[in-house]
Amino acid sequence: MSNSKVNYASCIADTFPDPIAILDTKGTILWCNNALYEVSQLTPEDIIGHRFTKLALLRARDIPTHVKTFASVLRGKETGPNKVTWFRKDGTPINSEAIMSRIVLPNGKKAIQVITRDITKLRQTDERYTMFFQNSRVPLFRTDMKSGLVLECNKMGAFLFGYSSPEDLVGRVKVSDHYINPEDREFLIKELKMNGEVSNYLLHLRKLDESEIWVEISSIPYPEEGYLESVVIDVTDRHRAEEALKENQERLNLALKGADLGAWDFMSDTETWHVSERFAEIMEHPVEDLQGIGPKWDEIIHPDDYRFVRSQWDKHEKNELPMYSVEYRIITKAGNWKWVLDRGRIVEFNPDGSPYRASGTLLDITERKKAEDQLKASESRYRELIKYLPAGVGIADLDEHLLIVNPQLSLSRYLLAIIRSYSIKNIHSNSFLFSIA
Repeated sequence: MSNSKVNYASCIADTFPDPIAILDTKGTILWCNNALYEVSQLTPEDIIGHRFTKLALLRARDIPTHVKTFASVLRGKETGPNKVTWFRKDGTPINSEAIMSRIVLPNGKKAIQVITRDITKLRQTDERYTMFFQNSRVPLFRTDMKSGLVLECNKMGAFLFGYSSPEDLVGRVKVSDHYINPEDREFLIKELKMNGEVSNYLLHLRKLDESEIWVEISSIPYPEEGYLESVVIDVTDRHRAEEALKENQERLNLALKGADLGAWDFMSDTETWHVSERFAEIMEHPVEDLQGIGPKWDEIIHPDDYRFVRSQWDKHEKNELPMYSVEYRIITKAGNWKWVLDRGRIVEFNPDGSPYRASGTLLDITERKKAEDQLKASESRYRELIKYLPAGVGIADLDEHLLIVNPQLSLSRYLLAIIRSYSIKNIHSNSFLFSIA
């Protein structure tokens, strides 16, 4: 290598922000860049021509380790970055990573190149992270990616599983040992491979004392380091509340189904509807067509009923009626007219007193209405029949109150006495028929 090339390389190295030094095979410093002078606060006379073991930069107790590493590199063995603590002239410590590599000088002689990088800030960050990790009120874990063994955890992590301290499970316990469903580990591994992380996955765990808890786990892998970092949140109370709510909902659904009722729920601020499948069946609509937007009431309610239905709801909104309850006709998607009984109430209010949420039920009463119409028609025919009988005929209840009489029956003040003197021709559950020839 020509002198011009050496000088050029030296100039380039002098611009590096990290300290660089070249040592001969005996450890004597042959050259260093300006960064080493600046960081160490030493002069060229203090460094050049001196063995690194004789400099005041290193702690005496660390020198044997550095000499051993130097010898290994000189023999051609590669070593990774080594943590080194050395000192400025004023005694200020510098936490560094040092990389040693064997090189050949232009004169053909072997030498060692040393590059150091100040990691003081990085170490401070690590220290802050460690402090956060250990003192966090949230359970935190670092586990081996292959074996699942706990490499590190904080106190809250240990307490979560029923251990008294992290030392009780670090290097001894696998988190998966506490899984109630062993398949969860396979799922988590699959999720990590597919998405590169796991977010809020629900796990059912068994603690050291055999009690059971539910947790949500979120994990991020660090493949190069070979570990997995996880945050674990105890959601046992929330899960139990959700399960209880689910059971209550199932009971409600069974009750609604048994009563043949459709359910509806309306949020007034967003005008959002949630309806049950039975509600949609009554409307003869696919349930997904009604979720969110709800029915178009002004289009499906019979024109003769709409004003009354609207007035009843308005009265309930004004607290003039404790409950909204009205029977009306609707036209279904298939074009069929049905009678329904719609009942509900406002269950939540906005701070200004306006309705926020209302819930209720819908019942198909078409068959009942048909039966009522048939009964009215039958009653009308019955009255007409009695009206034209030649004999005086009447119907009274069991307390002798007259319900129906025809024109042939005299309504004198002696009528009840006459009724008592004649035999009862027919007795019903709550009335009887009598006649006077």
